[in-house]
Amino acid sequence: MVGKLEKRKFKAFSLLFLSILFFILSQVSPLSFVKIYRLNRERILVKKVEKAKLKFERLIDEIERREDILLKNLMDKKLESPEIIGKIRNFLKEDEGVIIINGKGKVELWFGRVFNPFDKIPERRIFIVQDLKSHFLSLVSSLGNKDKKIVFVKNLENKILVKGVAVRFVSWKERDKLEKEYVNKGGYSFSKREEKLEVFSPFIIPEEGMLAIFMASSLSENYIKIFWGDLFLMISYLLIFCSFILISIFSKGYSRYVILVLLPFSFRAFLLLTKKLIFFRNFKLFKPEFSSLSSKTELLNSPLDIFLTVLTIFWLLVILTKFWFPFLEKSIKNGKTFKYLIPVVFLTPLPIVIFQAFLQSVVHNTSKGLFYFLSPFPLFMILVIFIASLSSLILSFILFSSFYLSTKKLWLKLFLVIIQIPLSYFLFKKFVSVPLIPSVAFFLISSVISYHFTWVKKGSNMLILLIMVSLFLYFSLDHFLFISRRSFIENDLKNIILAQERWSEFILREGIKDIESHIKEIEEFLLSPKDEGIAYKIWLKTTAAKLRWPSAIEILDRDGEVQSSFSLNLPIPESIFTPFTERWWVEEAFLPFFDKVKRVKFGYKGILAGKEWLGKIIFYISSDYDAIPILYRESPYYSILKGEVFPPSPVMEKDFGFAVFDEDGSIIFNPSKIPSALGRRVLDRINNEGKFWSSINLPLGLHHIFYFKSAERIFSIFYPVKGIKGYSLEIMEIIIISLLYLSLLIPPLYLSGIFKPDWLSKMTFSTKVRIIFLTMAILPFIIFSMFSNFFLQKLFIEQMKNKAIGELETAKGIFAQFYSIERENIIPQDLILWVGNLIARDINIYLDGVIIGSSRWEVFLSQYLPYHLDGEIYYEIVHKRSFYYLKRERIGKLLYFTLSSPMKLGEYTYIVSIPL
Repeated sequence: MVGKLEKRKFKAFSLLFLSILFFILSQVSPLSFVKIYRLNRERILVKKVEKAKLKFERLIDEIERREDILLKNLMDKKLESPEIIGKIRNFLKEDEGVIIINGKGKVELWFGRVFNPFDKIPERRIFIVQDLKSHFLSLVSSLGNKDKKIVFVKNLENKILVKGVAVRFVSWKERDKLEKEYVNKGGYSFSKREEKLEVFSPFIIPEEGMLAIFMASSLSENYIKIFWGDLFLMISYLLIFCSFILISIFSKGYSRYVILVLLPFSFRAFLLLTKKLIFFRNFKLFKPEFSSLSSKTELLNSPLDIFLTVLTIFWLLVILTKFWFPFLEKSIKNGKTFKYLIPVVFLTPLPIVIFQAFLQSVVHNTSKGLFYFLSPFPLFMILVIFIASLSSLILSFILFSSFYLSTKKLWLKLFLVIIQIPLSYFLFKKFVSVPLIPSVAFFLISSVISYHFTWVKKGSNMLILLIMVSLFLYFSLDHFLFISRRSFIENDLKNIILAQERWSEFILREGIKDIESHIKEIEEFLLSPKDEGIAYKIWLKTTAAKLRWPSAIEILDRDGEVQSSFSLNLPIPESIFTPFTERWWVEEAFLPFFDKVKRVKFGYKGILAGKEWLGKIIFYISSDYDAIPILYRESPYYSILKGEVFPPSPVMEKDFGFAVFDEDGSIIFNPSKIPSALGRRVLDRINNEGKFWSSINLPLGLHHIFYFKSAERIFSIFYPVKGIKGYSLEIMEIIIISLLYLSLLIPPLYLSGIFKPDWLSKMTFSTKVRIIFLTMAILPFIIFSMFSNFFLQKLFIEQMKNKAIGELETAKGIFAQFYSIERENIIPQDLILWVGNLIARDINIYLDGVIIGSSRWEVFLSQYLPYHLDGEIYYEIVHKRSFYYLKRERIGKLLYFTLSSPMKLGEYTYIVSIPL
């Protein structure tokens, strides 16, 4: 026995010795690795490039193999038949595409991710096309005896062949030029930049030419030192932690519990040290932007830090109960009383107050919605909150039982239970904003359950307690989200809306400075007006372009004739008179825009050459409310262009509506379609209070609404009230999640010997049967919660489609009415903008598969979307003559739908598409 103990001690101390050795290596050895890498880096870089080129060669072989399979399936088949088209669509991967060209060189069909099919295609077998931000590897083949050609396309966007090797794909248009540059350099060329070595190598296919240039750069010497130093440090920390676990496993008696107490601290220290190492710096759960609480230490700086701190407290409290309740039971049997602990009873609600304050802080400082249970991050944070709630409950039980179980007087027990009501009211009212009824109910139920400390030995009691804790946790979380949402509206959203005018003034001022730096170019253009696109080029260099703000530029000659202009989501006025001035003048105008009035700020300046006016330039900026971010929450394009418009907040899981009224309550800006103006009672209250919360019945149901006044305008922001179905589903989900989390916590506690209730070890047959029936009863709820999202999503998509069809028909009706009056086949951009504002959707209009008009041109100018229509939509509408077609699309990681429909105007058939 002694020999075994000595062996165990030897193993533990051996690990400690190895950890010291690795710690010394972390301080000494990195310089040696730097020298070794310096001597071998050229060979290493060449090897990496060769590996990348080999992978690219295999990629080409794989594409050729897939092309052969496709050609065999298409040989001697009618390509336009739905059966063959279906096979093509099913065959193509997400990053592949096909273009079918007839004998006259005209594009017939295209499917999948392709470059612009209307661009010129070279007379080569293999080539690369650059289209917007993407590169496409393309293979051209003939379709058997037919005079048709098929271009099989592979999108190479974000294609990383070997980590650390960059690839520049060479377009066929620039291939000849680059081949001349590299023909004299041989297979590899090297260059030195500071302490780094770079190697370049072209990838050339005989008879086809150059397709890519591979480049690899050596690692910095500083990185090599940090890498090896951190690697040895991590091994050292891991060995120390393992030795500690080894000691805890072999320990017995009270020394085992001492080790168990120290175990979470050692693990916490281990992670505090390792998270600073190079391997863990980019670990998402260590990043404070997701969730972070203010702390002078690093214990609450990130989601994982918060979790480990809460878990440590929970672990210690569980160990405390292991000793405290037996000690209390023994003391009561020996006749000891604890009257001196009466003051402790009055602290019973305090842990719950601390938990509430913690929960409020977590909600306020978390950037993701906590009720999105199917996402990993919310589930992780709910686990943190659940463990924190259990910790506060355990501590409350310990405090309460300290005196409650030591007295046999019934009146005193009742007094201790009843006194919780005023205590709860005082503490919650004083320190935490939370509803009184659930709080008091929580304490009363907790007190009753804790009447006997043997509650932990009864499984049914634990289940009741779990449901009670889950309900309290849910209502507390929902309450704090409600408060945060209102605070967000009253402060952040209100300030964003009121700052709209200041923003427009700033962008106009900065835009004037940007334009002023290009005055010489404008002078040259007016002297010799050749480049009609100069207005667009100058606009691209303004602050308005960078922010994608609705704006416009006009360059006029001395007679007032427009020589060049560009507009982004802003109709250019025709009736504004601006004189010739030597310096910039800024004015404001209210311009008619169909049945609306748009507020515009504009600056203008004359262009003078000697004593003669050449012309003038006018720069327009929208100062209306149509640039407020909440108006575009349903627009997938807007989220791509603007990114995170608001400060990250969990309250953004609610949809916000917006409307603006004048002093008399008449609607002047109504994108959310409030059905009526403001009543006299609301107006009187606004005039008296300035701002207030109320509720309003809208066609989609009851909404919370916030009114506030500024100058001569009245603003309103509103969002839907959660219904009974929403509450029921969320409560059911959080109870199930809590049960799953509890089942994860029990095994480690049971195996460590800390938590071994009798009902687990002495389970009767009837109890096992009850557990089986309970599991069978809960399992359908789990399955329902998993699949309900799928069915709800299908229902939502169908409802979304039906709603969008109505909006699309409204848009088509307006365009048809315009054609019947004007008899013009060209749809004006101003009309597209107005219709987009009317239906509160973005609109794209295509003719012969090419974009000709859009209410959000910036998404095309920014090269997020191609200028050609998706081939599948084109086929369904043009060839299959579908009247509506809903398609799921993707921009990067963003998934959205587009609804498309044909529109006949005169001799042309357009395709109108709206993103959903």
